[in-house]
Amino acid sequence: NRIESTPENKLRNFMLDIGDDDLFNRIIEQNYEYLFQTHTHLNRQDLKDAVKAILNCKRVFLHAPSSSECLGTLLSHRLKRFGISVERIAKSGHDIFESMIHFEKNDLVIIFQFVKLLPESKTILDYTNELGTKTILFTDQLVADMNQLANYVLYADRGDIWDFHSMVGPLTVVEALIMLIGQELEESSIENLKRLSELRRKYQGIVPN
Repeated sequence: NRIESTPENKLRNFMLDIGDDDLFNRIIEQNYEYLFQTHTHLNRQDLKDAVKAILNCKRVFLHAPSSSECLGTLLSHRLKRFGISVERIAKSGHDIFESMIHFEKNDLVIIFQFVKLLPESKTILDYTNELGTKTILFTDQLVADMNQLANYVLYADRGDIWDFHSMVGPLTVVEALIMLIGQELEESSIENLKRLSELRRKYQGIVPN
């Protein structure tokens, strides 16, 4: 029988499901299923439009709370390499207002929100709709009220609610978004990487690689 869905019990559920099976094989099998579901349900038009929105905005504000923080860090790192201005929004609490006061209509807000809509994300989505600021929502929910609040919804499967959630699906969508942006900015992105390599060589005696 399934155990109640809580953070500690998700891992216990996973171990119960595996039993005596090979752990690594089971993880690969499950991740393949998550990727297949992501491939099936991800809206390709929203993905293309998200790329255009990032390329055409003044600044990107990025909200990646809880376990999605690693995804936000990766996306922020890659976008900055492309020369795109990125500001991280506080993960929780009233500190989110420190970023929200700077939102403008020609900015873009990217939100990672899995399982359920948190109060901070709801506040950000409500305010961006009021301002007319476009939003990209990364989510593992195919049908949810929060999906109606965002301009572009990028779905990634992470397993059922009682599962030990995987980040393979969301990470793949993030990487796809990054690569699509890189294709559009081919010349400038290569130029930025050349400049990065030159800086590393120039200062390798001071700052080790």
